[in-house]
Parts: sequence; C-alpha cells; structure tokens
Amino acid sequence: MMELVDQFKIPASNINLLPKLSYKDLNGIDKLLQDNNNDANMQLDDIQRKQLILCLLLLIVDNESHVLKIVDKLLHPQEGLVVNREDIIKWLVDRLQPLLLKNSANTNASDLQKVKYKFDNGIKKNILLNTKLRLNMFQDDDDEKLKWKQNGGLNSIPLMYGILKLLHRNEISSNLWWINPAILNLLDDTTDLQGIVLKGVLLLNIFLQKFETFDKDDKWITFKDTGLFQLYEPLLKKMCYFIPPMNKEQESIQVMTLVFPVLNQLYYVEFERDLKERNKRISEVVSEILLQNIIPRLDLKYNKLLITLFDILIENIKILKTQSVIHLQRIIYVLGQYFVKNPFITLYEDVIIKILELVSNLIEECPSERLVFHKYDLLGLEIMILLKCRQEGLIVKEEVNDIIISLKKIMKQLESKGCNFEVDEKEMLISKHEDVRILFLYTDR
Repeated sequence: MMELVDQFKIPASNINLLPKLSYKDLNGIDKLLQDNNNDANMQLDDIQRKQLILCLLLLIVDNESHVLKIVDKLLHPQEGLVVNREDIIKWLVDRLQPLLLKNSANTNASDLQKVKYKFDNGIKKNILLNTKLRLNMFQDDDDEKLKWKQNGGLNSIPLMYGILKLLHRNEISSNLWWINPAILNLLDDTTDLQGIVLKGVLLLNIFLQKFETFDKDDKWITFKDTGLFQLYEPLLKKMCYFIPPMNKEQESIQVMTLVFPVLNQLYYVEFERDLKERNKRISEVVSEILLQNIIPRLDLKYNKLLITLFDILIENIKILKTQSVIHLQRIIYVLGQYFVKNPFITLYEDVIIKILELVSNLIEECPSERLVFHKYDLLGLEIMILLKCRQEGLIVKEEVNDIIISLKKIMKQLESKGCNFEVDEKEMLISKHEDVRILFLYTDR
C-alpha cells in the first residue's frame, strides 16, 4: 500500500493524470495511517498529501464517512507535524476550476469574490453584489457537454462534494464565487437528469447544511444574506413535476426522494428566523404541488411513486403539525375521489395501507376542535376501504391483517380526539353493512 501512496509524490498537471484509487484502497490507506503510528502520515510531503486527499475525495459520494475519516487524519496528523489546512482547501479549489465548464461562469469571478461581509463597529454589512446569474451550462450544444465529460468534468461533482464537506461555516462567504455558479449549472442542465441534475441537488443539500446552525449573534453569513433563495426555489419546484408518463417511474422516485427534502431544507435555512413564513412555504408545496398538481394526475399503476409521494406528504404533515389541518378536507377529497373510489384500488394493497397511514398521521396532528367537523368524511373513507377490501377478498372474515389493524387504529384515534359516534349511528351502519361492525371493535388483534 505504501507503494501506491508513493505514486502521489509526482505532481500531476491535471486530475486525469493522478493514480486512480479504488474503494478497496480505502481500507488499505486507512490501515496504513493507523498501523504505522503516524509514521506514514509524517513521511508524506506537501504535494503528496494534497494529491492523495484529492483522489480520496473522488470516492466520497458513496463512502462519505470512511473518506472523511481518512482525510481528517491527513489534515490533522498527530503532534510533530503541522499541516496547513487552509492551503490544502485552496489548492483543491484551484484543481476544481479546470473541471468546471469555462462558459459556466455565471458572473465574473473577480466580482463574486467580493461576496463577503465587512464588520464596522461589530455590525455586519451585506455587500453582496446584485448580479444576474446566467444559467444553462451546456448552452452551445451537446458536443460541448461531451467534451466536458471527456476532460474529466464529472469528477467535479465528487470533488466539490468533498470540498463542501471540508469547508467551515466561516469559510462559506469567501467561496461563494465558485460554489453558487457550479451548483446552478448542474441544476440547470437538460441533458442528464441522474448523472448531472440530481447530483446538483445533492451538492445543494450539502451547501445548505452549512447554514443549519443558527445563532442570533452569529457573525458569519446566513443563507438569507446570500440572496440565493430566489434562484434555487424555482429550480427545485420545477423538478417536482418530473412525473410519468414524461419520466419513468423509478426516475421520478429518485427525483422526489431527493428534491422534496432539499426544498424543505431550503425553506429552513432561508426562514430560520421566521417559522410562520417557513411553514407557509411548505404548506404551499403541499397544496399547490402535491395535492393539486401531482398526486391526482398519477394512475394507480405507479403505485411505488404514489407511496413515495404519500410518505413525503406524511413528512410535511409532521412538520406542519396542527397547521396541517388546513389541508384536511383536500386530502380526504383527493384520497377518496382519485384512489379509494377507483375500482382497481384493491389490486394495490400497499397503496391502501399507505393511505391509511397517511390518514392516521393527519388525525394525529390535527386539533380535535377542527377534526370533529370531518369525522363523517373520515368514517366514510374507512367504510369504503373496508367494504371494497372485503368484497375483493383482501379482508377475510375472522382474519386480522394489516388493513384491519390500520382501520381499527384510525377509529381509536378518532375516538381519542373526541370524534365519537352515537350508538344509533353505529347500529344504522351495521344494519346496512354487517361488515362495518368490525370498525367499532377497538381491539388491536
């Protein structure tokens, strides 16, 4: 393994000339740095250390914790050796620049380097330039993109991922000049959803995480101070509409699983001081995107995608807590009209169970005083699901399954929230449909 590490002593003119590390090499390098009691670490010269770190970062996307553990050893060796971490970061950024498409510079780098904060008498002043960023990094033609890839452009993604992970909060403002255009260019690509666009979303998520820790007295730049919210929100929202039939189901699942959490993260860091506005934005996503424009347009045959979207809806309900009540009526309508009433719903038991999980979470978060006005709507939804499942054999008499357990759980939740049903109401329903009796037997099994 030391022979492999020794290969990094020769300065390489570009990243493509450096030795290629495999995932198997990670264990070997980690063991070498540990077993030699820091001797191997001490023996590395400056260029060797830098080039080794660079090549390790190229493996970071799928091995984040392992790579960062090794890189940390290289950046912070034991006593007896001083490593200039800031110099290494700058060197990595310099090596990143040739990997970014030249015409991708959305603003003049010398101007963007002015995006920082001055402190006069302890007061932070924003001198962020009001510059318009030009998107679309592959605006010429596909040949430009192909040339970019052939020159190792895709290596910019893991390298940028690694650099973002290494940057401290106080180093963000001085690096915005390259971070922002690089991420925007990836997000704006129209040629490779999985290989480029979603990687841009991944990088944006890492970038946003740098602003998570909020302190009113924090002297460092906040995300709101950057003015970047207006650029990222529409790009992320646009991706929320990548659904079948224009996109393959599995592709859409990958998009939704990544984009919606990052969109919430964007709201979190932009409105960290304004919980009301943050919840308002999340609520708009629930209403306008999920409940009005995406979920109702999906056929049951896209059951895996539907389950993913229902999970996203559940997560947003938990974030909004009692404020999710404003979506109660619409959710009941969408579930009933587009799915429960669908004659083919019983072919998708997994969707039925997820619908019941969604209803259960909604009941859990909604305040009792509002929930009581919708108790008959919710009961009607329960009865429709029960009777359909009984008719199609998904529920067999005397047999307890996940659907029955979920139905009973919801009835118990309604009762605990004060949504009681009179004895004569129950008897009337049972007289019409004997199968309904099971809903009012609140045993778990």
